[in-house]
Amino acid sequence: MDKTKTVKTRKTPTPAFAVISFLVIVAVLVALINLGVDTTMSVFIAALIAVVIALLLDIPWADVERTLLRVVSDCIPTFLIVIMVGMLVGIWMAGGTVPALMYYGMKLISPKILVPLAFVLSGLTAEFTGTSFGSVATMGIALVGVASTTSIPVPLVIAAVVCGAWFGDKMSPLSDTTNLASGVSRVPLYDHIGSMMYTTIPAALVALVLFTAAGYWAVRSYLDLENLDFVFWVLGITTSIVAVLYVLNIFNIDLIGAYANTAVVERAQFFSTLGQKDFNGCFFSVALPIVFYQFLNAKDTRTAVWTGIPAAFGALALAVVDSEALALGIGAAVMVLVCHKNFTTRHLRRAALISAAFFGWAAWMHYMRASVYTQGGTALLAKLGAWQVALPGMAASLLLWLVLFVLARKGIAAQAPLYLPGRVITIAVLAVGALAFVLANAMPNLPLPESLHNLLVFNDDWGTYRGVAWRAAFGTWADGSLLRKIVGIGPGMMHTAVAAWAGDAMTARMATFYAAHNEYLEQLLTTGILGLAAWLLLVAAHLRRGERSWNTPGVAPVMLALCSYLAQAVVSIRVSMVFPLVMLLFGALAALTAPELPQPAAPAPRGKKQQKPEPLPPKNAWYFAKTVLAAVLCMAAASGIAPLLFGFLMG
Repeated sequence: MDKTKTVKTRKTPTPAFAVISFLVIVAVLVALINLGVDTTMSVFIAALIAVVIALLLDIPWADVERTLLRVVSDCIPTFLIVIMVGMLVGIWMAGGTVPALMYYGMKLISPKILVPLAFVLSGLTAEFTGTSFGSVATMGIALVGVASTTSIPVPLVIAAVVCGAWFGDKMSPLSDTTNLASGVSRVPLYDHIGSMMYTTIPAALVALVLFTAAGYWAVRSYLDLENLDFVFWVLGITTSIVAVLYVLNIFNIDLIGAYANTAVVERAQFFSTLGQKDFNGCFFSVALPIVFYQFLNAKDTRTAVWTGIPAAFGALALAVVDSEALALGIGAAVMVLVCHKNFTTRHLRRAALISAAFFGWAAWMHYMRASVYTQGGTALLAKLGAWQVALPGMAASLLLWLVLFVLARKGIAAQAPLYLPGRVITIAVLAVGALAFVLANAMPNLPLPESLHNLLVFNDDWGTYRGVAWRAAFGTWADGSLLRKIVGIGPGMMHTAVAAWAGDAMTARMATFYAAHNEYLEQLLTTGILGLAAWLLLVAAHLRRGERSWNTPGVAPVMLALCSYLAQAVVSIRVSMVFPLVMLLFGALAALTAPELPQPAAPAPRGKKQQKPEPLPPKNAWYFAKTVLAAVLCMAAASGIAPLLFGFLMG
């Protein structure tokens, strides 16, 4: 009788069998390691269990043997690399390479940048050594020791060290796990590292930015307030660029390609980097008070020159931006400034130069609009560019500056207080404006110029149909239920609710309105009385603290910027691209006016006198800016260079 050899067919594992097998292997590993069994022996026993599972699936032992031999042979180059890395790290430790990295890295440390540097230095150490644990045990311990001598939270530094060490280890060609992964998967080492860059580098950049922000917040007491001048100056340069792009767009010159996919009919309303003209006006209402105050408060000629450059471009923005909200915001900031006790003849002298620059820009724009093709409307303040107004205005501004300059040189009224005349003028302007508004609306037949009639008479057409938007928004809130009056209809629901309340006729007039064009009215409608009250209390609390700390460096320009924004918000919307900057200013105001917390002194040893604390290292603006600047530049350049860089690494 012939004997036939039966061949077993491999069984296909069910999902439940696969999951259970995996959990069994992991459980055996964890149990053995916790019992104190040697790691090598634990892995060997887990491998035996894996072999048993393979046999249960009717996989021939010859196949299992061949697989084991193939995996081991593929990993031999990786094992050799790991051995060589171990030798190299030992040589580096003995030869002083790793201590040198620690030494020069520690020399860069300042309390202001300790947290982001912990991430960077730990990452570099792990990158050059190929070991995350070794990086934590060397550079990490040193950094934690430094942090323990400051007010920086040690857990924050530990987090930065661990993240940096694992990032460097993952991207290091000397790392054992990186080599093992490339060897097992049969992928060239540098191709493996290049593929990891797609996810690892963006994550590292985000982590660096977050650690930078957290570090600066943790060491606020170490920050030199004079660095705020540098930050404000950078804001001024940014504002200048936005203003120049705005002017170029008026003449249909598009340097940044913003009009590439924009219809020609839409270009008259969309300018610069923020797009819509009112969005630009909202941004300038926040930025220009800071830019102008820097110039007004400059202590010396050099500072006045450097701050005068962005102030001159700020005057250009006033002359060209077609936004009534901007005019309202800057007007409010000027009133607050001239009413404060710190307003002196020096501020007025510098303000005269800004006024002269404004009239000059306005006259130039008036001529260009009349003689050269432009797009867009005519800015409210640019109407002052007619030569009958601009030339006398510029002459009067320059004459005022010259008189105050000569008097200051002779030691007469160099910094004489002017807040009393400023308050009188402010009250008079407000009183006359309020009286004119009441008379214009109470007496419809009062003869007024058309421009004043459109400005003072409140109806549905007022403020480019803001009148109808306000009436519809308030009517929707007033006719709502008691619950909706208290808690609102919800953010983003204004247009739907107003359309249901107003009907087709009013809705047709408001076809382009998705907001009330009054932040406070929209807040009332969408978040109710509670939401509006909460916002007003937040604003009032911060402004009160700011007014009490006006003389603290950095408080005055932030206060003027917030006052300008809050004023323009009466006729504008909450711009999503600008509002984060506003909240940042509120946070800066809270930080600048926060009381300094006393630092407890370390107890002196028995029998010894308490020693004075060592002085902090010198501070400058570069320490404040370099880490954040580097992170921002890296993030900005990543999207541009990533395809080229990663494509090269991937071969």
